[in-house]
Amino acid sequence: MALVTCPDCGREVSSQAASCPQCGYPFSTLKEGTAAAAATPLPSPPGGFSRIVGDAERKAKLADHVSQILASGGGWRVESQRDFDALLIQGHRPNHTLHLLLSVFTLGLWLVVWLIVAVASGEHRYRAYVDDYGNARTEKLS
Repeated sequence: MALVTCPDCGREVSSQAASCPQCGYPFSTLKEGTAAAAATPLPSPPGGFSRIVGDAERKAKLADHVSQILASGGGWRVESQRDFDALLIQGHRPNHTLHLLLSVFTLGLWLVVWLIVAVASGEHRYRAYVDDYGNARTEKLS
């Protein structure tokens, strides 16, 4: 039994192992006795992780990804969340009732401020999700 290096994570792995115990990288074993019984790695999929992760791990990765986004500040909030994706909103809508009352009480002087606030503020929607390989991603929705 020889040790080979996993091409995905760099850990020393037994040449008889079916996959890397660290990262799950699959190996197809060669005939025993050839080239120190080394394992030939299969090609890995694009994006960081090289194995399909389970549902529980994907849910945990999404929860961690969403909590990091919310902790970053910037007015983030979660509108809805499913098992492997969440709809996030950044920003706030202006309080038009308040601006209307201020415009009435200031005899229209507040209309300029209301216009600037209405144009400059708003909500932006994002989708955070975890793919089958455990990669957490965020994309802006139109």
